[in-house]
Amino acid sequence: MRDPSMLMAARVLPAQPAPGDAADPDAASVIADCLQAPELSLLVVGEARGPRQEVPAALRVAFDRVRVQLSRNHDLVERLARHPDDDLRRRVEQRIGEAMVQASREIHALGLRRGCTTEVELDVVVALPTELLVAHAGRGAVMLVHAGLVHRLTAAASPEEPMPRSLEEDLGSMVPAGAPAHAPLGSTADPPAVETMAVDLRPGDRVVLLAPSVAAGVDRDTLRQALRIAGLGEAIEEIQARSVVPPDRPRAVAAMQVGPAVADAGRERIATLQRMELFRWCSDGELSAMAELAVPRSFGAGTLLLRQGAMNRTLYLLVSGRVAINKDGQRIAEVDSGVVLGEMSMLDDPRASATVEALTPVEVLTLDRESFLAALKADANMAVKVLWSLLLRVSSNLRQTSERLAEASASGLVETVDDAATVLDHRSGRPIGPADPTSEETP
Repeated sequence: MRDPSMLMAARVLPAQPAPGDAADPDAASVIADCLQAPELSLLVVGEARGPRQEVPAALRVAFDRVRVQLSRNHDLVERLARHPDDDLRRRVEQRIGEAMVQASREIHALGLRRGCTTEVELDVVVALPTELLVAHAGRGAVMLVHAGLVHRLTAAASPEEPMPRSLEEDLGSMVPAGAPAHAPLGSTADPPAVETMAVDLRPGDRVVLLAPSVAAGVDRDTLRQALRIAGLGEAIEEIQARSVVPPDRPRAVAAMQVGPAVADAGRERIATLQRMELFRWCSDGELSAMAELAVPRSFGAGTLLLRQGAMNRTLYLLVSGRVAINKDGQRIAEVDSGVVLGEMSMLDDPRASATVEALTPVEVLTLDRESFLAALKADANMAVKVLWSLLLRVSSNLRQTSERLAEASASGLVETVDDAATVLDHRSGRPIGPADPTSEETP
């Protein structure tokens, strides 16, 4: 079962007790720790809270129950690794869940004997060659980093984009994998719900486990930036350094990686496509296919990326910098990174409907018309998603144009449709028409 290409790393920064609490065994305390068991491909992160003298024992109980259960069922896990099967998968998930339920009962009993309440929040992952088994209780987080995209596998305490069971499924159409498991282990006599799931793994994927204190203090953008770092240990340190955590809370983070990391260039391109409205509905696999066609280019300030009326066979994805959009000699918009330029030329008359000039040095990803259309023809699902995004954009622009024309007509600025082509907007001095900079319409 052990994958020799699997890398693991973990790091814990302990909480700093408040003055006067260090010598008080009954003072409330929060501790966290990580368990690495490479021989079982097992990684666990736990955070416990309760009286200072009790929390270490509660955390050890949780770790020991999971490790012992996996060791006892080693043959079952090996069979699943060699021959993936739904029934075997359910049985392994059930065994891990049972270990957490048993740990919850023991932690609660321990508290009753000592007249206190101790809670443990736990995240468990077992990495097989092609899939990841996850068990979760509490407010910690298990994150999957696939092709440069960061997905939360476990249910969040607040609404968040759900994660599909398969990396090829569409993020926008999925529901959370199970009932939210926010209650900690040991808080009551009845064990809480334990969330379990199985998710596909691919070479280069990273799995990151965040203790609750870190999960509450780090956002996805911070994670995305930190996880660009090649080394697992360095990435973990960056997450801990950039997370906003009170000094009396610990910072426990663990991670594993399947084989070599995805090339930084490919990861960056996929992340760029993900930010573009045009590709918002695309799955990871579809983004990867499109990213393979994208070519990075740089232009200096003053360069014309598009010229109105000229043939255009290139789609520009603005990664960084600022450009101006001019139509009929009038500046109608200035836009920053994250917009798509020239998309209408991909599907209609391949002539630019406006001039696009770089106001600053810009970085773009380019897709040529033939490759773009060939990719859409080869993948009907992706074509529907991209065309739907275009339809929504055009519909929004037409609606805004109709509203502007209605306002102009009501104020007596236009009397016929022909007048609308030449009259100036009385509010801004811009020509009334579909090119409304507030809608970010691009040529």
